[in-house]
Amino acid sequence: LQAIRNALEQFNAGHMEFRSRYADGALHHLAHQRRFAAGRSAGVQHLHAQQRQQGTFLAVACSTTITAAILFFGKPLMHVFTDTNELVDLSYRLMLILAVGYIAVAVTQSLSGIMRGAGDTMTPMWISLITTVLIRVPVAYGISYLTRTAELPYGRQECIQISLLASWVLGAVLTAIFYRFGKWKKKAIKQ
Repeated sequence: LQAIRNALEQFNAGHMEFRSRYADGALHHLAHQRRFAAGRSAGVQHLHAQQRQQGTFLAVACSTTITAAILFFGKPLMHVFTDTNELVDLSYRLMLILAVGYIAVAVTQSLSGIMRGAGDTMTPMWISLITTVLIRVPVAYGISYLTRTAELPYGRQECIQISLLASWVLGAVLTAIFYRFGKWKKKAIKQ
């Protein structure tokens, strides 16, 4: 049991290192560019409609490429952090759960960046709080509680990854809904 805990800690450390160096950096850069473009052209609807679509497409394309790389090179990536085959297999299985979530994060980052750049900072903040506090934590706890066994007294190893995936996808859906019907379109940056 302690070996599984140590393995999960190593996976999470490696996963966070990979995200902070490669995946999140690219997505945050694209979101920043979307904020800048939306803020620069706020009030010029015909100009920034095309920019919004191109920016979101670019973010999704970049994220899809990173996701494909994770799926294709997942086991060799995990071998960078450990030589234990059981840990590599577990890590790869956990990465498979999270893989689609990176595309959802790209949608969330891009559309939230546009809303923030146009002056609506509260809507993305509330979506982030709801998906993190009200969705991610209860889902992780609920799944771990429901999957407890004598061998796994804390539940299955996949609980955190499933809760991350659920919150990322729900965050992308909520962001897309508020982006489509939100009040950000009526806001403009005051100079």
